[in-house]
This record gives sequence, structure tokens and C-alpha cells, in this order.
Amino acid sequence: ILQVLWMMVSVNLSLAVFNLLPLPPLDGWRIASVLLPPRIVWQIQGYEQMLVLPILILVWMGLFDAPIYFLTNFLYRILSFLTGFIDIPFRMLL
Repeated sequence: ILQVLWMMVSVNLSLAVFNLLPLPPLDGWRIASVLLPPRIVWQIQGYEQMLVLPILILVWMGLFDAPIYFLTNFLYRILSFLTGFIDIPFRMLL
């Protein structure tokens, strides 16, 4: 059961990190677009739907594996530190 729960957390963290990448069709682009000048945002928004296929191809090729792995592990360590006190009762039970 613990392995299944760990895999669920890992998959969800990986998807969250991927979705927050600042690439136009992803949600991270919405965050990054606040920081950019409106003229640049409008220019890139015109190509937003055309960028979905190249991003899927790059994902398939494994280009995002290393950054997503690094960011997911970083986020997992932060969450583990913040919720580390929860592990103590579970270790006593096992």
C-alpha cells in the first residue's frame, strides 16, 4: 500500500511540475505572462495552439525528463521536510 501511495504522490508531483513549466500551452505560461510585457504575450499567444504538438514531441523524446526529475525531487524533499512528523507514528506501527 505504501508503494502505491508513494507512486501516486510521485506521479502527481511530476504532473504538477510539468504543468508549471513556463511554456505557452501550459499553466506555467499564464504565471510567466504576468511578468512579461503585454506586446510579447500577445505575439506568443497567437502561436499557443501550434506549440502543443512540438511540446508533446519533446516530451516523448525525453527532453524534459531531467528538469522535471530535478524539480520533482526538490519539491518532494520540501514536502517530506514539512510533513516529516507524520512519518514517526507510521514507523512505530510498522
